[in-house]
Amino acid sequence: SRALLKMSAFDDFKQRLWQGVKTLTPSLPVAHADGWEVQRKAVPVATNPKQVAAASIAEEPSSYKTPPNPGKYEDLTRESKEVLSLAQETFEGFKLEVSRNFTEGFGINHSVTMGEHQQGKPPSNYTLMSHWTNRVATMFGMISTQGELRGRYMHELSSRLGAALGVQISREKKNEEGTAVDGELTYKGQDFTTTARLSHQTAPQGEQTMLGVSYAQGVTENLAIGIETAIVPTQLDLQVFFAGKYRGQDSEGRDWVASAMVSPMGMIEGAYTHTVSPKLRMSTTLAFQPNPFRPGLVPMWSVGYMYNFYNQITVKGSITNFKVVQALYEQHLNENMAMLISGKINYPKNQYQFGFGFQLGLQ
Repeated sequence: SRALLKMSAFDDFKQRLWQGVKTLTPSLPVAHADGWEVQRKAVPVATNPKQVAAASIAEEPSSYKTPPNPGKYEDLTRESKEVLSLAQETFEGFKLEVSRNFTEGFGINHSVTMGEHQQGKPPSNYTLMSHWTNRVATMFGMISTQGELRGRYMHELSSRLGAALGVQISREKKNEEGTAVDGELTYKGQDFTTTARLSHQTAPQGEQTMLGVSYAQGVTENLAIGIETAIVPTQLDLQVFFAGKYRGQDSEGRDWVASAMVSPMGMIEGAYTHTVSPKLRMSTTLAFQPNPFRPGLVPMWSVGYMYNFYNQITVKGSITNFKVVQALYEQHLNENMAMLISGKINYPKNQYQFGFGFQLGLQ
């Protein structure tokens, strides 16, 4: 029996040795129709058992996967903003947008609004926008009859490094103008993105310069975290924000995203977005901000949805704890025309807004 055990152990050692030798054995030429081809460069044959064991470990595939790039810091809460962005999309009165692309990279857009009631602004407005883009650069500009002028230039310096420069001039009141200039530099790594920003604002009340740095890191395939800092050098005012995002799936394979943002100044915000079906997405946010009048936190929450009917009709709606209800209806009548219906109700202020408009795309 001892002899059998010795033979078994010896056979096992020979088998492991032979596997390692095959791994490190020089490749021989292989015959092909067009001649001889060497598969790989020959290496010395390993006869030491330690070398054989090391070669076997090296051949084992690694289970570690590099996390995906999470994008910029603000992208950590992008999913909830896509659903709960009605504050920037709803309008009042009549709205007409006409756009045309003259070339593959250049186009203009005309926007006319009438019947809008905003304090200090006329009820009608005309905006002209244009954009130009090529393989590495993008330019955007707009001007309106309300005295607003904006421009932004973005350039990809390399596959990982990008820069942007923006200018904005606005007129809040008669003979009172404000200007803002900002620059941005972004570096994208394999699993992280870092951004540095410098902005300068001028207003009738004074001037202010702000420097900000943000960093977003992919931890796993589903988890990403980030930090953002902003400082006003003249006031030595430093603000820090932390954020995180986690992606998952329910038992039926439907995607959901949970994100959170925390500031040492006392602000806390959480968001959750769930893809209920291929047509319906729902999102909710809950935030707490410091009360400026007395000790404590002020809660704020909102719930919204986005429903898509056969890629032709999109309906978005939301409600907040401040009793503000908003909704937007968008229907594509054909390839070049869409109809918009907007509504907003603010019950505490007894304000009711209704909007109707069209979007036209010219060939």
